[in-house]
Amino acid sequence: DVITVPENPEKLGYTFDAWDGMPEDGVLPAANITVTAVWSVNTYTITYKVNGEEYTAQTYEFGAAVSAPEYTVPEGYTFSGWSVPETMPAEDLVVDATCTINVYEVTLIDGFNGDPIAVLYVEHGQDAILPDAPEHTGYIFDRWDGDSTNVTEDLTITACYWLIGDVNHDGEITTYDALLIMRYALGLETEGNELIMDFNGNDALTHLMRFLCFAGALAQHNRICKHGRSEPKDSVKLLLQPRKPRVAATVKKQNRAAQEGLPGLLLSHN
Repeated sequence: DVITVPENPEKLGYTFDAWDGMPEDGVLPAANITVTAVWSVNTYTITYKVNGEEYTAQTYEFGAAVSAPEYTVPEGYTFSGWSVPETMPAEDLVVDATCTINVYEVTLIDGFNGDPIAVLYVEHGQDAILPDAPEHTGYIFDRWDGDSTNVTEDLTITACYWLIGDVNHDGEITTYDALLIMRYALGLETEGNELIMDFNGNDALTHLMRFLCFAGALAQHNRICKHGRSEPKDSVKLLLQPRKPRVAATVKKQNRAAQEGLPGLLLSHN
């Protein structure tokens, strides 16, 4: 009898090839026979993309272990990686990963009172654009403490201020500051922070401020002399010592000033 061959069977992940053991003439012999289906495993492709752009592709047999390819992440970027199955399924796959630039938080702090000013979000390698610092009565904004260029991590930048009149930035106004200002007023000091002389914010030093500077220095000198010293302290003398151009500063008590208990100052150029 002629053997009736069934339709080709199906198996997930495989392709049917033939019946093993089937008589070539298709006629059933005078004995029992066993025929076995022969299969070949299918191969499938995984296409790997990064931000929608194809990166590479790999081919696997059905059921084979899947291993994602290596990817070199650029500095300053975060790579999500590819989500792949442990073994190859019976279908082609497309997996997409993201590679995004890092964004850092730059926190701005008001150094005067510790209050937060703003939080800036800056991409890797970019510069933080700093706003104008808050104003505080009696204080001058000095600088931002922290490097806002080429940001590569979260950081905190603080707005620094100094007290108007606090020339040496020691946190208080003393006679030493007054004497330094006086030297600037006389042109004996030329190096330093230009804000030292900018009392009214428009780079103009008025005659009144000159007088107050002299008055502060004189008051200290008279207090020193009143306590039994005939000469000013070394620090005072040092500040009054001439530099280029040579200017000698001598302090004299005039008769009328002495009678009225008022200080007197005579400045002469030699």
